[in-house]
Amino acid sequence: LLLLFVASSFAYILFIVYRIAESLTIPGLIGFIFFQLFFWSTFLFTIIFVLLRLYNTFIASLPL
Repeated sequence: LLLLFVASSFAYILFIVYRIAESLTIPGLIGFIFFQLFFWSTFLFTIIFVLLRLYNTFIASLPL
């Protein structure tokens, strides 16, 4: 499932870059690519962080 997500995200970025490449300058295209990388990195980090916090909270609440 994770591999499918990574592959579809990569295909999305390639498709969007291909579609807008003719309307952007080279610095604009580089900025767009870095913005996409920054967004997806932040998004994935946030999701992983929230899941880890939920997991730790659940484990801490178990009566051991």
